[in-house]
Amino acid sequence: MMHQASRDGDLEKLKQELEELYVDYPEEDARKQALCHRDHWGLTPLHYAVKYNHLEVVRMLVEKGADANVRGKKGARPIHYFTCFNRGSDASILQYLISCEADINALDDNNFSPLHFACSKGNFKVVQILTQCDGIKIEAEDRLRNTPLHCACSYGDIVVVDTILDCAANLLAENEAGFTPLHVACSQGHEELLNHLLTIVENRFGFAKLASVLEMKNKEGQGLLHLAVLASHYNITKNLLERGCDVESPMEGNDTVLHIAAVSCNTEMIELILRFMSFKVLDKPNDKGRTALHYAARFGKHKIVSLFLKRGANINCRDNNQASPIIMASGKSGNAKTVQMMMRQEADILMTDREDCTALHVATKENNLEAVQMLLTSEQRKEMINMKNKDSNTCLHVACAHGYEDIANLLMEKGADVKSRNYNNETPLHLAAYYGQNDVVDNIIDIDNSTINDNDSNGNSPLHMAAESGNFDVIKYLLKSGASINDKTPLV
Repeated sequence: MMHQASRDGDLEKLKQELEELYVDYPEEDARKQALCHRDHWGLTPLHYAVKYNHLEVVRMLVEKGADANVRGKKGARPIHYFTCFNRGSDASILQYLISCEADINALDDNNFSPLHFACSKGNFKVVQILTQCDGIKIEAEDRLRNTPLHCACSYGDIVVVDTILDCAANLLAENEAGFTPLHVACSQGHEELLNHLLTIVENRFGFAKLASVLEMKNKEGQGLLHLAVLASHYNITKNLLERGCDVESPMEGNDTVLHIAAVSCNTEMIELILRFMSFKVLDKPNDKGRTALHYAARFGKHKIVSLFLKRGANINCRDNNQASPIIMASGKSGNAKTVQMMMRQEADILMTDREDCTALHVATKENNLEAVQMLLTSEQRKEMINMKNKDSNTCLHVACAHGYEDIANLLMEKGADVKSRNYNNETPLHLAAYYGQNDVVDNIIDIDNSTINDNDSNGNSPLHMAAESGNFDVIKYLLKSGASINDKTPLV
């Protein structure tokens, strides 16, 4: 009940509870221990009184023996609770706790000090009081090595930040991830604050130091510019570029800001970056060998692809898997408009990746019917349609194995060879039968049943393949369509 009275600010009820406490615990030590009892939330009456800003209750509890430094949930003390929960309220409780020798540098289980909390909440009044205390630790670090200045920059209040800086806080202190307070302000999108901090650096240390700070990187190799682009902060990106940030500098994985913008499909950001970027960087590959064009093509962003191509990007560049942009555009995430645009710009549709797959193989495998349709409008379709990958599978083999009926029908309509054999001497019908693709089996036989009794390298016919995988509907259809049962017995 003492906890509830403290939470509610009910002085009369609290007095009654305290009188009973004196009766139940006549010894001072036992009474103090009872006063600091934690409830199922891990909080003492004093924590509640502080959290809900009941000054007179706080006074009464402390005067009766409550410990001003008692630990509660996650190691938080009453002073932590004030700095965390009482933003903008009267700071009398804080001043009272300090007068009662509350530890202004106390750390909770996450090594957060009261100043960390106040800065993270943008509580100027509390920050001002704490920074005026003798012995305050301006550079205290939490478990992630964030200082109060990191927290202040995360919140973004310039007045709070300046108050901490006036106490000689290190503007370039790095946390565990290598973020300085400037990195934090940038990633959080605090444009005005970041400009303010960069101006401070320039005024205090000169332009040479500013240039160095602009290129400082965290442990993932991300500088201010990378962070701004990653978070799609356009105005910050523009400001950093105008201040001279190196637009060509790579982060971890050798991704430039152009790679980042292409992955996020941010057309406006890409247009901005291209204004500051030389042509040679347009085709700069990352560690996967991919250019920004690869990513724009992969995600089917035809406007961005067009933008890159107009700037002279290499349309037939290859990544480490030998995939070209049009191969990536033909995948599941791509679209036919992008494929069409690249075909008009003379992308080589016969190029193959490391698995000897063409763009048509990829479009087929990932069931991108519109991309298949677009690729088959090419004058090179006759040459492309029966090309084989490393397993000697044509696109028709792939479509039949996956049961992509519409694509299989389109391929056959455009001249795909139903008699084509892969490395195991299997026809498309063999694969359709093995994987139980009933409709595809039906369509192949309707178009050309000449392979119904063909054997693969192991002497298996499509009927054998269907029997091996237990596809009884396919077995029935094959038998009905004239499949021979006189060769090697399908059930053996």
